[in-house]
Amino acid sequence: MAKAIALADVLIVLTHFKGHPLGVIGGSIKNLGIGAQSKRGKHNVHMGGHPTYSLPATVVEHPENVNAAVLDAIPDICPYGALERVNGTYAWHRERCTSCLGCLGLMINNGVCDPPAQNYMASQAAMADATLAVMKTPDGKVGFLNFALDISPKCDCVDHADKPLVPNIGIFAGRDPVALDQACLDAVTEAHGAPGSASEDWDVMEPGSHKFTLASSAAPGLSEEIQINTGVKIGLGQKEYEMVEVEPAPSEKPYVYSTDPRMIGPRYRALFQREDPFPRHLHDGDGFARVEHIDLDAVS
Repeated sequence: MAKAIALADVLIVLTHFKGHPLGVIGGSIKNLGIGAQSKRGKHNVHMGGHPTYSLPATVVEHPENVNAAVLDAIPDICPYGALERVNGTYAWHRERCTSCLGCLGLMINNGVCDPPAQNYMASQAAMADATLAVMKTPDGKVGFLNFALDISPKCDCVDHADKPLVPNIGIFAGRDPVALDQACLDAVTEAHGAPGSASEDWDVMEPGSHKFTLASSAAPGLSEEIQINTGVKIGLGQKEYEMVEVEPAPSEKPYVYSTDPRMIGPRYRALFQREDPFPRHLHDGDGFARVEHIDLDAVS
């Protein structure tokens, strides 16, 4: 996971709850399971190198559909050089692919490959695994806020906006990411779809209809609950929840952050014991390789 998160004393997770083409839903679990990971962690969650569920193991190719748009993007679309132009078509060197997904949108949109449902499903389960790892680091001091507002069918990382699937639901807060995502999912399921949105396109307008499984997933028909159910199975949280309505606070009440009254030692000692920023193990205790004397007058 990302080192700064691993070293944090507490963690407040603020999430825009929405749909997601890979995760089907994008809530607190997806936020930590993807957003809190390092580059290595992201490759892990996306099944990079997995013998069964990686991109090379799951994608079905249709090379007969290759066109100029695809060929023009090769080889620059792959940072690993896994795609190569060969005699008017392409070659995919699957042994080089790490499931970074950089090429997937182009290939799917042009009909060159089918959406890899098994990869998506396994990645959703892995998001819950990764979230559990993140939650273990700050000694359980994790709080979650899901903003179920402007609930777009796709994630915020896509290159376009879309009309929300349903009207704004509200802001949800809790300490259990599984229960929180389930509560938001239930609320969206029971809501009326928004006219003119992807809910109408996919005929999931009625309360009780599962909006995300059709309107959001890159492989329509996938379950909305793989992240949630995996979270229950591994002990990340529970699907059951009690909804407590919170009355708005008086508008005149000030909200200010107080300063930390502790001295520097108590504030940073435990952190520096976990991760000392001074590399005293290098260069005979000096920490850095430096010139002993420089002409400070010359640069003054």
